[in-house]
Amino acid sequence: MHYVTGETKIAAFKILVQMNENMNKLAEAMKIGDLDSCSEWNEKNLQANKELHRLLEKKEVS
Repeated sequence: MHYVTGETKIAAFKILVQMNENMNKLAEAMKIGDLDSCSEWNEKNLQANKELHRLLEKKEVS
């Protein structure tokens, strides 16, 4: 059985919080029709998603 380290859990949580903030900003930009901001926040969310994926792929175990 594998266990994710506490450090990895904290790092993942921080990324998830950032992704949530990015999605909130994206939603705001969509409401006002600001396509440039939509693109910017979508890209930031994509990068955070990739970072989270890489973190979880490391399979850090304790």
